[in-house]
Amino acid sequence: MRYGPRWRMARKLFHNILRVNIAETYVPYQSLESKQMLCEILDHPTAFLDSLKRYSSSLTAQMTYGWRTPSNNDPKMMLMFESLEEYMRLNRAGVAAMADFFPVLRLVPAWLMPTKAAATKLYEVQRELFLGHWNDAKKAIHQGTAKPCQAVDLAKLQEKEGFSDEEAAFLIGKEQRDRAF
Repeated sequence: MRYGPRWRMARKLFHNILRVNIAETYVPYQSLESKQMLCEILDHPTAFLDSLKRYSSSLTAQMTYGWRTPSNNDPKMMLMFESLEEYMRLNRAGVAAMADFFPVLRLVPAWLMPTKAAATKLYEVQRELFLGHWNDAKKAIHQGTAKPCQAVDLAKLQEKEGFSDEEAAFLIGKEQRDRAF
């Protein structure tokens, strides 16, 4: 999906959400996740890497959407990691870079280029995942139960700038994916 100048402008504005005075809002999230991680490491020292994985994904989910992942078995976290693994696998293939250098390759049908079919499938999976998280956050905002997070600020920006839910979902979803994982 290609986004126009409005989306690029919204992305630039979204980066302003991470200003230092806003970032201070997330210090309690860091404290909570650090304490849980330390308890996990004391209880299960051999699962150190799993604790780090849960810590980073939960902290990022709280800052992004306002929800946390209290365990490594959290379905939201597992879906995000599965999506990330497929994203990294496709990027390692190098076909995406080839299509950037030779735009005519974008015209090749998916049945001739398996990575194109896989990328299209991944896009649909991420679209559903990101829209689901975005819609959950917007629902919490409308119900007045949303915790301080970037989704709250992005929803305000969306009202002002008028970009679509899909644009907002990909904007915030990709930011979460890139930061946490």
